[in-house]
Amino acid sequence: MTDQRDRDVLDVAPTDGVDDYTQGLRTERALARLAAITDPIARVRSADDLAEQARSVQGAIGRVRRQAIYEATLRPGHTGESVAAELGVSAKAVSAAVSESRAQDRQLFRSALEILMRPGVCEVPADQLAPGLRARDVLMQARVVLRGRNSYDISAVSDDEFAVLEEAEDRARYIHRSAGMEPPPLETWRRLLAEKGPDEDRVPDAMRRAAAVFAVLPGIVPLYFDMPDVQDSHPRSGWWRIGWGVLPAEEGARVFDAGPHRDGWATTEYLVWFVRDLARGGYGIWNDLSSPPPFLNEPGECLSFSIEGDLNAEKAITPNEFVRDLRHMWADQNTGFMELDWPELPDADD
Repeated sequence: MTDQRDRDVLDVAPTDGVDDYTQGLRTERALARLAAITDPIARVRSADDLAEQARSVQGAIGRVRRQAIYEATLRPGHTGESVAAELGVSAKAVSAAVSESRAQDRQLFRSALEILMRPGVCEVPADQLAPGLRARDVLMQARVVLRGRNSYDISAVSDDEFAVLEEAEDRARYIHRSAGMEPPPLETWRRLLAEKGPDEDRVPDAMRRAAAVFAVLPGIVPLYFDMPDVQDSHPRSGWWRIGWGVLPAEEGARVFDAGPHRDGWATTEYLVWFVRDLARGGYGIWNDLSSPPPFLNEPGECLSFSIEGDLNAEKAITPNEFVRDLRHMWADQNTGFMELDWPELPDADD
């Protein structure tokens, strides 16, 4: 029989928005597991079972499709009739999809608002949340939910109620984006790893070249670029840092669910080796890693890696010199695992 891992491969249907890497990875995983079964009879039966699982995915695809039709009607200026014409489907089909999904959203948002309106839960007055209970406009409900969700006392709700509020907020943000509207920004600690990254306006000038290079490294998300404070007298006053995380294997997923991206893992492996090689050559540079408590954040989204250098070391290396040498080793010495479109960099003369 097909094990749970193969079902996981099939449970999420490929879409046009999923890249070739993701689709290929799913197919390769499933086929590799089948090929690894040495007993030919067991392999035949597993192949039959996997094929049946693939057919069952069609029902899930239908549900995703109906929900997408409904969300298309939430876009400004669009109606059921316009969406039907745009997709080339009947108005009846659109109406059925809208009716089913809207009822689910309204019930979820109502449940969340009933929790938020309870005395002592939310800082927003109940009379300002009440219109969301009565609204037929799902987007209005979503806006009210997000307003209340950002200012409530987590200690005043049960675990089950917290789960409802989390689900309602995630759904409210999702349909805002589907409707072409930007929801209120999440706190940094609650963002998915792929949504994190440094504020470009805050990247120090001395790190601009490093930021440009790290932006093209595959499968990772740069998190910060720090330069030392020249006014600081602390022993670490000469330290610079570059941090990054490995993206999930599938776009829009969490690392905990999809695993780390193959290219990001290989990039991290290469960076760790390269830094260690420089350190063995006597340079004041090293690797580090860190993680906030996963149980207070998102498991799989917490681990980050960093490169740190000491400008006061006997044999110092600057960020500009580091990325210059990294590019030379990866591209010119042909030791990188794939070709990259490197940015043009001037000489690293700090």
